[in-house]
Amino acid sequence: MAENNSNDQVGDLYLYRTGKDSQGFETGYLMIPNLGKMFSTRERGNGYVSLRIGTYKMEHSIKGGKRQVKCLRPAEISITTILIHDAYKDNPATLEGCIAPGTMTGSAHWADSASAMEEMWQLLGGWEEGKEITLRVMTNVTYLPTEQTRDQWERVN
Repeated sequence: MAENNSNDQVGDLYLYRTGKDSQGFETGYLMIPNLGKMFSTRERGNGYVSLRIGTYKMEHSIKGGKRQVKCLRPAEISITTILIHDAYKDNPATLEGCIAPGTMTGSAHWADSASAMEEMWQLLGGWEEGKEITLRVMTNVTYLPTEQTRDQWERVN
């Protein structure tokens, strides 16, 4: 695996969930504080696995399946299907527990997921297979206990 040599500049990614939107999708923000950048997020909810509060090593990867796109994937084998990637045609219903960034409009709405993901790759120093970055999940999705952490999550322990 390649090392993220620009990690000192970029720092960690932070994920904050804020609740559900009017269509029932989990909403939030993906932030790169060291660069002063924030993206709006959407996630598919109930019935799908989601990351718990905690710290995760993420690596640059390619999503499998029908639509092979660049993504950030947890390095731990037990949770490698919970990805960060763009939502196909800006439709969060196409996600299966994954997290999709979007651009922020005037009232912080989620839009243009593909452009947001491309901008994120640029901010992360470009996409490179196996390159690692740290993701800090600060809040849980609404269908999980608010205090549950990765240390209490049977899937990774």
